[in-house]
Amino acid sequence: MTREEISNVNRRVMEKVREALPFQEEIKPYREAVAQGAMHLFEEKYGDTVRVVCFGDWTCELCGGTHVKNSADVGTALILSESSIGSGLRRIDMVVGTAADELVRRDRDLLTELARSFNVSPDQLPSRIEAVRGQLKEAERERERLRRDRIGGDGLSVKHGRVDYVTETVDASNVDELKSYADRFLERMKSGIVTVTAGDKFVIKVSKDLTGQYDANRLKDLFGKGGGPAHLVTGTLTVPAHEAFQRLADILK
Repeated sequence: MTREEISNVNRRVMEKVREALPFQEEIKPYREAVAQGAMHLFEEKYGDTVRVVCFGDWTCELCGGTHVKNSADVGTALILSESSIGSGLRRIDMVVGTAADELVRRDRDLLTELARSFNVSPDQLPSRIEAVRGQLKEAERERERLRRDRIGGDGLSVKHGRVDYVTETVDASNVDELKSYADRFLERMKSGIVTVTAGDKFVIKVSKDLTGQYDANRLKDLFGKGGGPAHLVTGTLTVPAHEAFQRLADILK
């Protein structure tokens, strides 16, 4: 059900609650009750005789009983959730009476507190929240731009040995970001080996022209455990990054 459909059902229920429809109860044969149109669930098991509960001429169903003598006794009624219980059938869970009144009060207090936090009136909350979401998305885009600028900055330190190589510890929150650093560094070097670490993760990237001499899978043993194709390995450090970098420097002298 859509939010609008749920709202319409709740409104319809409250209309019938306010009409103070009288409660009626009858015990009658199951077949007779069904023939007269009493609502029942096909998967339920009923005896030969059943209790039929009606409120005015609005609703009649096979029911174990009720605690009210007319619909107005329910008081406030609020839908909490709805779900499917079969083809074309929906189960609706509601809260009524003082519990519903308390829920309304709690939600109103929460709405007031949220509005106060955003320094707007309650009816302005949706647009204010949408504006904040837009600001957060823009801030995330700016953060990504700055990260890319940092990756492509001019401060890259390329070391020279048998081949050119890079050993850098960078600010990255995941392996994908580490790969981005490695990609950018190797793009600038054209040919060489790039090793980058962040936390306990590492990435080794080897330019295609060097994979015959320096397979990234063999180089990973200098850093820890991991795997990947000959030109790109990701993994987890088992030694401190500075020690792994020194091991690489030693074999590339």
